[in-house]
This record gives sequence, structure tokens and C-alpha cells, in this order.
Amino acid sequence: MDTVKITFCNSNGFSISNIRSKTKIINSIKERYNLDIFNNNNRIYNDYILDILKKNKYLLCCLITTARPYIMYITKIYNDNVCLLIDLKIKDNFAPNIIAVPLSIDYDYYKETIILGDLYKNPKTYKWEYLLEKCIVVKGRTFNSNNQLKNLNICNDIIKNIGFNILTPFNIRLKEFCSISEIGALVNKNQQHNLGVKIYGLKTTVVYYFNKKYIPNSKYTSVKLINYKLKRSLQEDKDDLIKTFSLTEGENNDNDDNLIKIIENDIDIEREFTLKMKKSSTYGIFELFSNNNKIGISRVTTIELQNNLIEIFKKRTHISVSAYYNYNFDKWNVEKIVDDSAIDSNVVEINNHVEFLKGLSKSNYVLENC
Repeated sequence: MDTVKITFCNSNGFSISNIRSKTKIINSIKERYNLDIFNNNNRIYNDYILDILKKNKYLLCCLITTARPYIMYITKIYNDNVCLLIDLKIKDNFAPNIIAVPLSIDYDYYKETIILGDLYKNPKTYKWEYLLEKCIVVKGRTFNSNNQLKNLNICNDIIKNIGFNILTPFNIRLKEFCSISEIGALVNKNQQHNLGVKIYGLKTTVVYYFNKKYIPNSKYTSVKLINYKLKRSLQEDKDDLIKTFSLTEGENNDNDDNLIKIIENDIDIEREFTLKMKKSSTYGIFELFSNNNKIGISRVTTIELQNNLIEIFKKRTHISVSAYYNYNFDKWNVEKIVDDSAIDSNVVEINNHVEFLKGLSKSNYVLENC
């Protein structure tokens, strides 16, 4: 693997110059973990969801800044322990910059650990820092939970297992997170140039940008703008977003108990199960079953999926689907159609999951419309 020694951050690194070697590293990650590190897995949401988001404290948010995003890939190459930094700001059809850096960390993490973070120069100390945002793979196992607090705890454990020395080219610490209602304070205290906000806690990450010109020019990234107007100043755009996410005096958050229960039990509130969908006696209503046990009523949220189901039901009596239980509406959100040979999920696991979610208090916006 051809490398060139370069000055990197507070010390030195080795830039991989061979395009074939870079491609091999990226493809290896894709094949092992079905992971495209350049796909941020962000989702576009309509404006109506803003009121829902700001009332859920189990969601955490961090800032998108001018810091440069890197993947830290801790692995073995030819049986040698290696730490690679993969630059995520690349142009289409170009191989990314990949830099090998010295890192002393517990041996187990070299069984494959992949972390998303930002690299930036601290304006007070003039030293470079790598801010850990999210663990994607830890010791060879993909981290799939939506629980961002648990993810940050694992990131913190990683930092504790790093032996810092003079060769380490940057300091490593956690990126700062807060609840959505506290985003204004985080924006005001942050020393970097703020571009937008990421919200963690749902199945996919929600991304908002303060201004259209900051949207990455990449086919992989889906984004949502807050009240974007072409000639507004950045400060006005920030103020708009802060105001949008701030709770009014009459919007007291009553989800504290939910937050504690979800975190302590490590519950994925959008955990999907494989179920059989069948038509009911009422037109347009579909029932869900697991091994012939009725689980509940489905909730199809897109017209495209609804039309696909109707067409398939013209030829078949049942359809295998992947769905998660929406405790706010006591129905199952159908996410996608799966292969008909897929095995139904375990009934006991389904019932235990549903019973737990039924014990959570419903959000204010649901109660107000009941």
C-alpha cells in the first residue's frame, strides 16, 4: 500500500496515494457491513413534524459546523493494527483522502471499529481535535440502536481506552449534544461557524440547514431547510430555527418518564417485525398476523405503498411486510413489502414489545386530537 508521509493536524500522518488501495478499503467496509459511509442516511421530513420533534426529549441534536467530517476506521491491514481517517468531503467520482495516523488503543477495537466524527482546530488552544459523534461499528459488530445516549456512552468508553501520546495527531473528545428545546443555547455557545442541526433518535437522522448555500453538493445527502429565503442573513436564519424548536410556556414536555423507560430498557421504538398482511372485512383495512396470530391493524403512510399492496392483493390472499408498532396510534406502520418466504417474527417478542410501548404516555399532540 503506497503512502506518503505528510504533516497532519498536530503531528504527522501517512496519506494513501494508491487509488486501488483506497477503493479496496471502501469496498471492504461495504461488503462486511453493508455500509456506505458516504450515505448519511438522512431523511426529508415535512414541516408538520417540527411540532412533534420538539416535544420529544429522547431525541438529541448536535450542530453541523464548518469542521470537516471524517470516518475513523480502526482495523487490521496485513495483520498490522491501523487507524485510518477517511475524508467524507469528496467530489463525485473521486477517491477520498485516506490518512493513516498513529493511535494507541485497546487491542479489541482493532477487530473493526468505525466512528463518525468531525475534525477541527480549536480556536482557543490552536490544537486539532476529533469530535466523536456516532459509533457505527464497534469491535466488529454493527451498532443498530436508535438510542443516541447509549451510543455516546460507547464513544466515551472508546476515548477512555485510548492512550494519548506525542504522536497522536489530535485530541479526541465527544461532540456536544443537547435536547431540541436547548438548541438555541448550544448555537450561541458554539465557537465554530454553525451551518445547521442534526437530530438523532429516529430510525434515520433528521438534518436541517440554516441556509441553502451550505447544503453539501452530494447525491447521497437529503436535507430539509428551515424558512429559507435567499437574501436573509445567516443570523436571521439561526434565529428562525431556534424559535421554531423552542417550547412555549404552554408546551411543557411530559415525556421525561418515557425517556427514562426507553433508555433504561434499551428499546428501539421503531423496531421492525416481519408479519403477514391480510385483507379484513372492511374495505381498505388490512390486518397483520404472525404465525396466524392476529397482531393488529396496519397503518400505510404512503400512497405508493398503498397502491402496491392493492395490486398484489388482486392475485394473493396475504403479503409479507416489515412493520413497527406505533404506540401513539395503536397501529402498525408498514415500512415495506418483503419476500414472501420471510419467516414471521416471534409472537412472544412482538407481544412483549407492544406491551412495553403501550405503557408509555402518549405525546401531547396525540392527546389533543383524541
